Amino acid sequence: MDPPARPYLCTSVPRPRPRNPSLRAPSTINPPSNGMIVRSRALLPPFRRSHTITLPTIRNESTAATTPQTSAEAQRKALVAARIEAREREAAAALAASRADAAQQHAALVERTRKLNSYSGSDRYIYITAIVLFLATPPVIYFWWRHRAEHMGQKKQAMLEELAERRRVFQESRGK
Repeated sequence: MDPPARPYLCTSVPRPRPRNPSLRAPSTINPPSNGMIVRSRALLPPFRRSHTITLPTIRNESTAATTPQTSAEAQRKALVAARIEAREREAAAALAASRADAAQQHAALVERTRKLNSYSGSDRYIYITAIVLFLATPPVIYFWWRHRAEHMGQKKQAMLEELAERRRVFQESRGK
């Protein structure tokens, strides 16, 4: 809120409503009736005894005793206090439910993360198979290459023998 244009005038600002009536600060002066709190106390008249309010007494017909007219005020205050207490209970219950829901969601998230991070049975078989293949590949390649070399050597030997036989046959046919 902007500061007043004329600071010599007494300005009022809306007073925030406290959640708990017991937290309301006691005041030595009566606040204005429209729920506004006065910003500058220096501009207020000094506190006098005449500013206090005295309640008239009402004669109760059943007891014939004089009681101050505070029973209605006390009932109203009790009703307001009960409403505030009910609101506080509802807020506490809603907060507890919210916390329980958040805790349940957190537990579900932790469980899901744990399941994602843990190995399932099929994953174990996949990893074991990969490790076995990784370890078995070099010997397999070695023995395959050796067998191929032996096979190629035998094939080469057979080709050389066949070539030598052809040469011999050719030499014999020319020599005759």
